[in-house]
Amino acid sequence: MKRKLLTLSTMLLVGIATAWADTSVITDGTDGWTKITSIPSNVGDYYFVFVDNTQDLMLSFGEGVNQSTNAAYKTMVYRTSEDPAMNPAMLWTLEANGDKWGIRNVADPTYLMQTEYDWTNNSNTPWYWRTHDVASGNEWSTVALAYTDGSWTIQNTHYTDNTYYIGPWNAAAFSNGQEVAGNKTASADIGHFQIYAILKTDVDWMANATESKPANLSYKVANSYAAYNGVTGWTSEGTGLNDDGRNDGNGFDGIPGFFEYWSGNSYSGTLSQNITGLPAGKYKVRAAGQLTPSNTTLSLSVNGTSVSFDANGTSNGSIAQSGAEVAAGSGVNGWQYKSVTTDITAGQTLTITFTSTTTAGGCWTNFDNVELYCLGVAGDPYEGWEDASMDNPLDWTTYIISGWECTNNDAWTGSGRTTAEGTYYDGTSRTYFTQNHEEGAARSQTVTIPKTGCYLLRTIVRPVYAGSYATITIGSESTTTRGIQTGSANIGNGWAYNDIYFATTTANESKKISIALSNVNSGREADCGEMHLYYIGQSADFAKDGVHKYIGTYTTAPALEVTDAVPVADVTSATFTSGSSAVTFTNPNGLVFVNADGQTSAAKNEVIGTTCANLQLEKGHPFVNPKEFTATNVKYTLADSELAGGSFATLMIPFTASTLAGTAYTLDQGVDLIDGNIRGTATTSIAANSPVLVTKAGKYAGSSVTVPVVASGATFTNGELVGTYTAMTAPTGSYVLQNHTSGEGVAFYLVGTTRPTVNPFRAYIKSQGSSARAIRVIFDDESQGIENVNLNANLGDCYDLQGRRVSVGAGPVPARKGLYIVNGRKVTVQ
Repeated sequence: MKRKLLTLSTMLLVGIATAWADTSVITDGTDGWTKITSIPSNVGDYYFVFVDNTQDLMLSFGEGVNQSTNAAYKTMVYRTSEDPAMNPAMLWTLEANGDKWGIRNVADPTYLMQTEYDWTNNSNTPWYWRTHDVASGNEWSTVALAYTDGSWTIQNTHYTDNTYYIGPWNAAAFSNGQEVAGNKTASADIGHFQIYAILKTDVDWMANATESKPANLSYKVANSYAAYNGVTGWTSEGTGLNDDGRNDGNGFDGIPGFFEYWSGNSYSGTLSQNITGLPAGKYKVRAAGQLTPSNTTLSLSVNGTSVSFDANGTSNGSIAQSGAEVAAGSGVNGWQYKSVTTDITAGQTLTITFTSTTTAGGCWTNFDNVELYCLGVAGDPYEGWEDASMDNPLDWTTYIISGWECTNNDAWTGSGRTTAEGTYYDGTSRTYFTQNHEEGAARSQTVTIPKTGCYLLRTIVRPVYAGSYATITIGSESTTTRGIQTGSANIGNGWAYNDIYFATTTANESKKISIALSNVNSGREADCGEMHLYYIGQSADFAKDGVHKYIGTYTTAPALEVTDAVPVADVTSATFTSGSSAVTFTNPNGLVFVNADGQTSAAKNEVIGTTCANLQLEKGHPFVNPKEFTATNVKYTLADSELAGGSFATLMIPFTASTLAGTAYTLDQGVDLIDGNIRGTATTSIAANSPVLVTKAGKYAGSSVTVPVVASGATFTNGELVGTYTAMTAPTGSYVLQNHTSGEGVAFYLVGTTRPTVNPFRAYIKSQGSSARAIRVIFDDESQGIENVNLNANLGDCYDLQGRRVSVGAGPVPARKGLYIVNGRKVTVQ
């Protein structure tokens, strides 16, 4: 269930004050809860919780030993705070009656809370505040709610001779299990509360119940705390049950009353209770027990499954509550908690039975605090999946992933994960997984994917150094988040979403999830906060990192288009019930990935499995490749317009080319910053993703070559050249190949304030940390680029091998014939 922060039309939020403190389980503004200082006009849309002003206690619906000897009557009882959204006995509704209010409990909404109507015949009745016979509001059930000095009071308005308020029955014993009274007048005895509101639509305790977050249904157990009227609500069989059903001491929770078997002789007997109307699902019954050390037995049974309490040898007496299930002798005065878990089907009765025996006189057994929890409803917890989509995802996390909060390692096997506490993306402080230079690559768990279709596994991660990473894997799918997150990738405090989209074609398929965090440095490297699994439909298409991916089952094959913005279409995880996809190559360098021939209309650039028969690339459009594949025939056609001055061009291609239109040179010998030259080394082939300088337009091709992965926006370096497959602005301080007709002609020119564009499949010389205006290329191969020139020819700008500018032909001539550089090429002057 997703919670949302409420904005109540007539509510005001109150800041922290010394007069009250938040409880440990409700926080104002979190999980749908809002602390109110006035009653909302749309009061019927909300549930309310009353929290004691000074202690971690909530007003719950339950039994009160002082209210009546009739077990049908219930009152308000102070109970230790728990998540009220998972316990309807702690949720209340308010109903307007003039300028006053009626209070009704969600667990048993038949009657409003009320004071005793026949107060004239019994001066003690103003004490009572309980259910009785008021189904709709009247003078017996109305109260006045007032917010003053940072807290609320509840005034019992029926009585006109005195001003009565709701408060603890016995202020001196104000504690868990203490019931309320309706006649408090002394300021020290009047109850003071904080009231929290939550939208009714934000609460569904049964649908959200899990073993780690059970729904508390103890209110369905009659006389569950054994607080009054002996065994009322229970069926007794056998002999030896104490008539009043109560020991003279206090019960397990500190208030009088618990069931007791006592006999001067041997006996055997049971107390049982049937609970009906529960939905099919898993349930747990839990109770406290105590028995003498010998000659007695006490067991708890639920629908035939039993557990025995241990003899402890400790006499009864004043008992303090203990929440843990403990072994014999380690509980308070020998009390123990025991529990039984069982599954029930739709319409099945849940039967709780206590069985006690003794083989000698003077023995006893006691039990108290009978609690009932739902651990999850049966049926289809994935209801509504037919309507799921990318825009309407269903969060199935709690049904599938154990320990999805990533707060402890219990559900995650392996080593290498520790936990830390720090600032989360939303600014709160919480515990999460971290890597602190531990051994072991990952934590993992195997999950069951319940239905065919498409899913999004979203993990919230944070690499904390530039070199840190967080890798999440499910099955064969994996994504890695690297480095400190900035810009839109940073969802807050350096945290980011790590997303994996995948599809499964087999229901109840097992998949392994792993969390791997880097551990290179000695400090904390990367963090993992939580993980969510969303079902997004039977088919889904989405664009990410230049790839438009289609997953799931399509009744009709979708039309595909590869564009400059999204150059790849991937349908390898998609099944088409009918038809094939028509492909539009808005970007002629786009790729289409398919499982089998015929899935699309593409006649080129289609990768079937891991092979592309015909890969054709050209200028002016970006290139992205998410998967390595083999190209049987591949070419890049360099246009004449791409040659600077008709002489040279930089070129980077994503395959090894052995057929070259002209000579290719690697610029890998470094720049001589004294003479501004760089030497080019001729090569007979061009390696994949290795930028070079080439001399002619035409076809650069290969056959049966590997095309490696090219990420969107990636650059690659070869010697001094840096190549790109996406149009980019040249970095300041780099050098770009240009033909300056009014300057030195063709050369690599320094990029200053005016930054030219480096087009796809082109390259630039990386920054040399120099202000040299241009870099010229000298070729080591004397047979390449050397021309015999007549002195009478007008050659334009000419340089000697020391980089000094000279003239030939129409102007001054060098002192002697020799070797010179003209427009970046070697010439011999004769």
